Amino acid sequence: MNVCSIRSQPSRIAQNFIIEMDSFNISSECSATSVGRANNLLVAMIQLLTAAHCHVSRPSMWPPDYGEIVSQGEFGSYDFIVVGSGSAGAIVASRLSEIENWNVLLLEAGGDPPIESQVPVFVFEQLKTRVDWQFYGHSSMACQINGKDGCYLPRGKMLGGTSSLNSMNFMRGYSNDFNEWADAGNAGWSYEDILPYFKKYEGNLNKKFVAHMDGKYHSSSGPVKISSPNTSKLDQKVISFLNDFGLEFIEDINAEAAPSSGYTLLQKYHSNGQRSGTAYSFLSKVTDRKNLHVVKHAYVDRVLLDENNVAYGVEFTYKGEHKRIVNCTKEVIVSAGALQSPTLLMRSGIGPKQHVEELGIPCKADLSVGDNFMDHVSTFLVFKYTNITSKPASPMIMIHKLYEYLMMDLNALSTTPVLMVQVDTTNITGIPDVALDFGHLFQGYPKDLLKSSNVYTGLDSLNDAIAEANQNSAILFLWIAGLKSASKGFIRLDENLRENITANYLSAASDRTALIRGIKYAIRLMKSDAFRTAGTELIRFDLKDCDAHEYLSDEYWECYITHISNSIGHAVGTSKMGIDSEAVVDAELKVHKTKGLRQIDCGVIPISISGFTNGVAMMIAEKGSDLIKETYLQHTSTDSQDKMVSDTETVRKPTSHRTIREDL
Repeated sequence: MNVCSIRSQPSRIAQNFIIEMDSFNISSECSATSVGRANNLLVAMIQLLTAAHCHVSRPSMWPPDYGEIVSQGEFGSYDFIVVGSGSAGAIVASRLSEIENWNVLLLEAGGDPPIESQVPVFVFEQLKTRVDWQFYGHSSMACQINGKDGCYLPRGKMLGGTSSLNSMNFMRGYSNDFNEWADAGNAGWSYEDILPYFKKYEGNLNKKFVAHMDGKYHSSSGPVKISSPNTSKLDQKVISFLNDFGLEFIEDINAEAAPSSGYTLLQKYHSNGQRSGTAYSFLSKVTDRKNLHVVKHAYVDRVLLDENNVAYGVEFTYKGEHKRIVNCTKEVIVSAGALQSPTLLMRSGIGPKQHVEELGIPCKADLSVGDNFMDHVSTFLVFKYTNITSKPASPMIMIHKLYEYLMMDLNALSTTPVLMVQVDTTNITGIPDVALDFGHLFQGYPKDLLKSSNVYTGLDSLNDAIAEANQNSAILFLWIAGLKSASKGFIRLDENLRENITANYLSAASDRTALIRGIKYAIRLMKSDAFRTAGTELIRFDLKDCDAHEYLSDEYWECYITHISNSIGHAVGTSKMGIDSEAVVDAELKVHKTKGLRQIDCGVIPISISGFTNGVAMMIAEKGSDLIKETYLQHTSTDSQDKMVSDTETVRKPTSHRTIREDL
């Protein structure tokens, strides 16, 4: 097996190409047709392509699997154990291992990111594969087009977690979002308090944004590279329509307060044609750091707590069969995300007392773990542009683009949806409550590629109708999402002690009416003089359950969003930060009623935000890492025992004789 084959996800694009190539018979007879260097040059080109392909996600980019090293022996004891290497966990592990005398173990249930993770345009190719946990949430008011499966919740199962899987959008949210956290009793979490932590990870490549107000809102020095997007020709047409409609252009949505209605071009977590997730931005930079060990394919079964509820280690399963226990002397940090951190806590006896005891788990701390589940939910409208036509795309277009990407132009496969409109549909608050995201398909987009992108939207069952319209027209996908969800669900353990998610999407009437207002705004926009020149025409789907209602009426749209809707993947809140009876962690992210245990991920978000959660998770990780350093370094900062470690310095190996009680 060559070095590439074990890293590449068997993508749908690759499978289709292999089928096409089966019709060719490449044999040694080819060499007889060459009388000079043609064959040698052709072989050299193929070798160069193969090398470039391997370079996209080569094994040496990622930390080695320490589980292989110790699979026959015992783990030592670490200062810190971090569970989950996702948007938050990778940062926490990297930041803590900056301290030379701290030994850090990072446990990740998945493996290395595949090639598709690193190439932006392949964002949908990873969905429902081995690098996706493929969760589903139950909701009687949403996602009915998926039948009994419910609402699809993609989550990354690899280094970098969902930061290696998502659409790479950089939108923090508004200052009021975070000020609400502070007002709820979470000292140190106001917008002004957390802005430095957004900037700490940010390596923004837009010099104008960075220079604005002497760098108040952005930084160029962080490891996560953020770039301003390329726009397609269709995007550029739509931008001119939005200008004609009278919408204001919001140049930087992550700076000052934005107007209640306007459009923006979302910045992206990628540069030079590669995703800048936390695996690449943090873990790939410290592969030689001796005091950071990473164990892949390690599913953490429970956190170990003593009789005083002090966390002293974890039990995990390595590669699905080997049970391991590893101890720590300072803290266990749970960073498994808003869907899996609560179930890990419950398996450890931390959660609703009645629930965990019903499953035979002794309750160590009766807390509202798994409650307060919140998410952003969207619905979709699909339009065709009857007056915008182009030459149908070649079935080989992705092959040509891939060749450009590997050999000449790293931006050839970097285009993902970037155009977003936000609007206050109430015309009352002055604060945006709905967002419209624009995604375009040029005429004649390959049907198989269209189907792969519809895996996420939930429209894969309607693929034929969209493909038929796309044969003669360009297509507009319009995601319509509420920005502040009032609906709340919960997570519990099922009989196998895994995630049982009751999402309750759109259960709050205010969420449904916000989406319907957003739909009406979108249709009004598409019927405006500006868009009429493009011949926008709404594609009507065959929804038998909704046909009893007058088409385009409020009752019709109520039925429509019950069927055509899905999660945007912004789950938060299941281990609420706060001081009230529902809180699971405090403002220092310490789990209540325990010691030596913190949760650092989006699960701690107490009140929903208006932005994309990936950047918020990274901010929480940066702040959480500093909170840990402040806890342990304040009494050792003068004795020179703890110092920053470079990526190549050798540090002491993990020891096994210290106990957590000595540090507490």
